[in-house]
Amino acid sequence: MSLNNNDENANPYKDYRKRYFGRETRLDKADFRAAVNLFNKKVIDAIIFDSFEFKILKLGTLSLRKRKQEKFMDGKINERLPIDWINTKKYKKTVYLMNEHSDGYRYLFDFKRVTHSNKNYYKFHTARSVNRYLAKILKNPDIYGKVDAYLK
Repeated sequence: MSLNNNDENANPYKDYRKRYFGRETRLDKADFRAAVNLFNKKVIDAIIFDSFEFKILKLGTLSLRKRKQEKFMDGKINERLPIDWINTKKYKKTVYLMNEHSDGYRYLFDFKRVTHSNKNYYKFHTARSVNRYLAKILKNPDIYGKVDAYLK
């Protein structure tokens, strides 16, 4: 969700400076970083709260999906549920997370509809800060009702 100033592989500020070299409206690095971070935050909020599908040119579409988790399979607890490691260590028995705070739904950022060739070579990972932001929203009962996601 934020622009890392130590990223050597992609330097959007350097590209921005090249494109707008010599113009009076050019932003300095701090303002540019603040603008990018604000844009990213607004896009993530729109995806979470308004079911916005963010289209990235030929790379695809980013959206939020929810999926109902099967808690029981054939009368037994579904072992594909995520493990609650803190309580598992505490009780010395496997304890699973049931996602009761989100009515049993699991929320995922979904990246699909890739339109370019060689799409098998790309994989999308959300930044940890975005995942933590979503988890914070889902665990807050006052905000959780405002989250809008497509059923998967």
